[in-house]
Amino acid sequence: MEKRSILLKYGELILKGANKSYFDAVLLKQIRRKLKPLGEFRVFTSQSTVFVECEDDALLERALPEMEKVFGIVSLSIAYRVEKNMDAILKTVAEKIAPDLIGVKSFKADARRSDKKFALKSPEICREVGG
Repeated sequence: MEKRSILLKYGELILKGANKSYFDAVLLKQIRRKLKPLGEFRVFTSQSTVFVECEDDALLERALPEMEKVFGIVSLSIAYRVEKNMDAILKTVAEKIAPDLIGVKSFKADARRSDKKFALKSPEICREVGG
């Protein structure tokens, strides 16, 4: 169930209070406008994060520089959506991320679990993944 996507974090929009839904809608409209010439993407939000997904990894790579140009986006990163278990998480990290760390002296694993029913807490997930 591994799914590659782009995570977009936005800045001050979360401070807009009663107008937040309006600013969210404008941001999503801008993102979709930038992506439209490239192909078909699924764009959705969850917990102040915008997710951009598509079936074609090469197309997702082409979308990265376009997302950097969207006003209001403060950071973006590639992410992998996997099943909610440590075996799936560790397998994906070993296959997709570990090769990029060859020769790297130090790195940080950062986890924020949105599902509080998950067996491990965020610091425990970080320790497992970092190991």
